[in-house]
Amino acid sequence: MITQRLKIGNEWIEVTYNSDKELLEKGSFWREVAKRTKCDVCDKTDISLNMRVPKGFSYYGLKCNDCGADINFGQVKATGEFFLRWDNKFTKYDAEAKPEELVEDTDKVPF
Repeated sequence: MITQRLKIGNEWIEVTYNSDKELLEKGSFWREVAKRTKCDVCDKTDISLNMRVPKGFSYYGLKCNDCGADINFGQVKATGEFFLRWDNKFTKYDAEAKPEELVEDTDKVPF
């Protein structure tokens, strides 16, 4: 077994792997998470792991404890493993924001 300590925001976690292969497969995810040390919204560094269950759906991610912005992890349905997209940034939920209007533009269709 391989145990690795990682600092995520202001928290330390221990992650245990059963093999070198598992370390390579899952370790890259935790390394990416550990790199997220600063909020993209408020530029503060008080970041923590987060889990919430609105309307029966589980969401996992990182949360800025200063402004409330967060990043959600993706999860593979078949395996349950998490991933963090390289272009994910902290965002703050805005209940007043309206979704962008869908517009069909057939001139831009490539075929």
